[in-house]
Amino acid sequence: MINAEGDPRLVRLIIKCPPASELVGDDWVSSRRPVLSAELLPGRTLISPKQLGVLGIGVLALAACTSDDAANVEVNPPSTAAATTAPTPTAGPTEADPTPDTFGSLADLVPEDLQGSVLALGIPPEEMRSTVYLEVEDGVATGVLPELLQAAGNLLGLETEQREFNNGDELEEAYLDGDPAAYMVVASPRGFPTSYADIVAFVEYDELFLLGPGVEIGDEPTDLCGLRIGQYEPEHSEPRLAGYFAEISALCEAMGESIELVSYTPDDISTSEAVAAGDIDAAPTDEVMGARALSDFPELSLGGHVTGRGTSTFIVGQEHGLAEPLAEALHELAANGTYEEIMASHGMPNVAPSEPMVNVVED
Repeated sequence: MINAEGDPRLVRLIIKCPPASELVGDDWVSSRRPVLSAELLPGRTLISPKQLGVLGIGVLALAACTSDDAANVEVNPPSTAAATTAPTPTAGPTEADPTPDTFGSLADLVPEDLQGSVLALGIPPEEMRSTVYLEVEDGVATGVLPELLQAAGNLLGLETEQREFNNGDELEEAYLDGDPAAYMVVASPRGFPTSYADIVAFVEYDELFLLGPGVEIGDEPTDLCGLRIGQYEPEHSEPRLAGYFAEISALCEAMGESIELVSYTPDDISTSEAVAAGDIDAAPTDEVMGARALSDFPELSLGGHVTGRGTSTFIVGQEHGLAEPLAEALHELAANGTYEEIMASHGMPNVAPSEPMVNVVED
């Protein structure tokens, strides 16, 4: 070859022939375009394929690569990748069946004309609410009582809807806006007239004493002798408490070690705060209120017995006959663990009634 200066140069021609076929995507296709290059010796300067084409060498290269296509092309040549065998499926652990839907599992307890209807949950006005069991914000009630009633309604196959009612509305009315109603008013079974409406117990608890730090008492009433006992004034407490303390005071006086009764009103400091402050040694309470007090004042404790067991109830009109079904549903919630879960989610103990209780007054 003669360079631009007219000097002869030696050329090494390089022709690379690709395989007769190659994999493109999922198909094998023929590709016989040669790759051309050359070297000028001794300077080893590469000459491009375009320059080689000018020299007429491209035709020669193509002929060299295509002379034996028929002999070299393979149909579906084997892949060089290692063969893999699909793993044999193995049985995994058996998953537990989902929790069965219990909606309507006690529907046969509901009067036939009410089956599948809506149960109205009456939200009381502020002055009638027990904040231990019920909180209301923006017209929506939350807390233990609405959650228990909703769960009980589900077992009975009744959808539940919350509806507000006003102070002065008659609680003996069995229907609220046309639907059978349960009123979320916590009533005392000792004072509510059951001829007026039915009351259904949703809590049954031991009545105890909230004790200050270092104070210990047993179950004997005379263990209270010598202590300062806080109590609400008679108009703000149950009459039986006044009789109970009068009896204990007489016993302690006879033993020469009297008790000191300190009276409070609801507007004063709470009795739990008074116990925590050391103003009094003990105050009557119950398992539910006591649990709340201990969460606020963990240095306090519970002990002794006041007058036995008590209950908290809600109100149900008598006409539609849902009091007994609701009591049975609450009993089922206690049996299947739902009651305890709801109470625990609000920091309360498991104080489910020992049996379905309608219009039952504990002495």
